[in-house]
This record gives sequence, C-alpha cells and structure tokens, in this order.
Amino acid sequence: IMPIINNSSSKLVTESVNVTSTDSTANATLLYTCPTNFTSVVKLFLISSGAQDKQISIQLFDKSASAYSTIVTGLDMNSSSVTNLFDGDPLALESGDQLAGFASTSATGNFTLTLSAEEFFDPAR
Repeated sequence: IMPIINNSSSKLVTESVNVTSTDSTANATLLYTCPTNFTSVVKLFLISSGAQDKQISIQLFDKSASAYSTIVTGLDMNSSSVTNLFDGDPLALESGDQLAGFASTSATGNFTLTLSAEEFFDPAR
C-alpha cells in the first residue's frame, strides 16, 4: 500500500548494472534495494541484451516475508534488443525490498538492467 505522506517530497533515482551472475536468490546480481524509511515506485525497468541471443531471469526479494519471488524466468532475448519489463505498469517496493537478475549459463556480461524509480520518505517503514 502506497502511503500518503503530507508535506513530503519524492526523489527520482536511476540505477543500472551489468548482470554477472548465473545464480538465483542471494547470489543474483543486485540492481536495487529500496532504502530504509522509504517506499519506492518503480516506473521503468529495462533489460538490454548484448551481442548474443540468451536468457535472463529477474527476481524480487520481499524483505518483510524474507522470501524471493521470480518476476520472469528464462526470458529469451535477441542480441542487441531492449525489453521494458513492466511495460509502463508501476511496481511498489517497501523498505529493504530488492530487485536482482541472473543470466543463463555463459551469458554473464550480456545483459544490462536499468531501473528508474520514485522514492518517497516514509518514517513508518
């Protein structure tokens, strides 16, 4: 649930990372962690592929449940292509939640993940 915070401002952040992991859960390449005392709304999540046709998986770590969920598994991407994972639909994250990715075997370094989010200060988190 997105909090309504009076007299607060938000800030926009952009993060980008080259995927170097082929393992899931805690070994995946970390893209973003929602900061302490913030709620984030992910507005854009791009996956760009390098020179090879390969597969990538994206996962969410829900800190409050201490559990990993897979958002997409083994997404096939052509070389030199870009995918907007959420296609314009926002994703809300709570303090400590994380987004990460891992590539298929031999595809490390082939993918770049880019995220744009709006962070809202939320002292209750």
